[in-house]
Amino acid sequence: MQLFKRYQETAEQQILLSYKGRLSFNLVQMFVDQIEKSLEQDDIRLPSKKKVFNVLVEVFQNMTHHIDHINNPSITEDFKKASLKVWLEGGMCFIATGNFIENERVAKLSDWLLKINGLDNDGVRQLYKEVLNNNTFSDKGGGGLGFLDIARKTGSKLSFNFEKSSIHITRLNIVLLESNFVIGNSNLNIF
Repeated sequence: MQLFKRYQETAEQQILLSYKGRLSFNLVQMFVDQIEKSLEQDDIRLPSKKKVFNVLVEVFQNMTHHIDHINNPSITEDFKKASLKVWLEGGMCFIATGNFIENERVAKLSDWLLKINGLDNDGVRQLYKEVLNNNTFSDKGGGGLGFLDIARKTGSKLSFNFEKSSIHITRLNIVLLESNFVIGNSNLNIF
């Protein structure tokens, strides 16, 4: 019965991309090309396509630059993989990502995501400017701009959760949704 329910859920989705594995520059380029071709077939207007690509670039940057490479022999290759799914459903476009992070980073990242989600659009823009101007960078080279930039570009909250996977790592899952765009003569919600 559960298999049939899952089939019904996915049957209503137009999946543009679904991937689980290690990421590389060549794979990311292939994904962008694939999504571009899919969006062209759906007659999405240019400003909407640009917004999708801008957010996807940020998502890919986050996934490739921030996946922790834990040098612990007890951690299997599965924990070094990321997952990504992009789909259209019910007039909306969704992007779901997942990757593993060290347990020690969960509290700080959760606080940061909750802070972003607690702001309205003007607050997100203001915080983005503050972070951009403070010239403070993390060990990964960013100043916390990635998630802020995604929230700023989509105009929506970041739906996220953490799933503890071992004594060393946790999986971070994020779903982006809910922004209005136009396809042909009808509206489409992207993210």
